[in-house]
Amino acid sequence: MKNIFYFITAVSIAIALSACGGVEADAADHAKEMCECLQDAGLDNSISISKLQDRGFQRDLERKMEKTVPKCLLPIVKEMEEEISDLSKNDKKEYTKAFLKACIDTECTDIGLDLIPYDLLGLGLGEAESVINDQRRYRNEYDEYDEYDEYDEYDEYERDDLEDLFR
Repeated sequence: MKNIFYFITAVSIAIALSACGGVEADAADHAKEMCECLQDAGLDNSISISKLQDRGFQRDLERKMEKTVPKCLLPIVKEMEEEISDLSKNDKKEYTKAFLKACIDTECTDIGLDLIPYDLLGLGLGEAESVINDQRRYRNEYDEYDEYDEYDEYDEYERDDLEDLFR
């Protein structure tokens, strides 16, 4: 499951970095085309968290994504690069903003956002704070790290206080 998310995130970042300019309408068209590539590779509303936890489903989806998505995205990214090559830096910046906004408005983003277990975010926050406090305690065990204590925002939290917050 992590590999699929990492792959999609990496592709999105690469596309965003490659897409540094152009006309806003073109940006929206390219975002839509890229979403269609992901949908052709199997990204759809039938994907659920339970399906993503199935290793067989993960492998099949990942293989299909790895096989079809790069071939589909490469011509789009090349076209985007051609469109932006003669633009000023400011125009490239505006295109990138338009492209990222258009990506957010695609159906693919809706599918991804539907997979976020929003009801479990509190548990994730509690776990993150626990890790931070564990790191602080580990760091405080060694004198050589004392110079970093002034940056420690979590000194006022004690484990009991954090546990009370998340009960």
